[in-house]
Amino acid sequence: MKKNLSIIVPIYNEINAIEQSLKNLLSIKKNFPNVDIEILIIDDFSSDGTREILEKKSKELTDFKFIFNLENKGYGGAIKEGFKNSSHEFIGITDADETYPTEKLVEFLDIALVDNIDMVVGSRVGQNVNIPY
Repeated sequence: MKKNLSIIVPIYNEINAIEQSLKNLLSIKKNFPNVDIEILIIDDFSSDGTREILEKKSKELTDFKFIFNLENKGYGGAIKEGFKNSSHEFIGITDADETYPTEKLVEFLDIALVDNIDMVVGSRVGQNVNIPY
């Protein structure tokens, strides 16, 4: 059985992180050839130049799905767009600002498959994590 995973990346005004984020997402696709990974980039009407970078990258990264919201729908709305446009059974969500180790999503997929569970939730932990209440 071929494993499959849709990775949804909601993006809003990530001009400083978007280039590195796309590189990391591309490397995940290459580093896990045994997993059919679909990457959905959801631009939530960015206004800081991120959208223009994504429009250019959409011509280069043709195996990614780029979705450009025509209005700002918020984080949840962007995720919903990703769900509507994903084609795989398993879905992971990560942020474009590189605050989550995206490669862990493949590990989570393995956990879900082995343990036959519907949902795996990761959390940012460690010495360098600063999450306000």
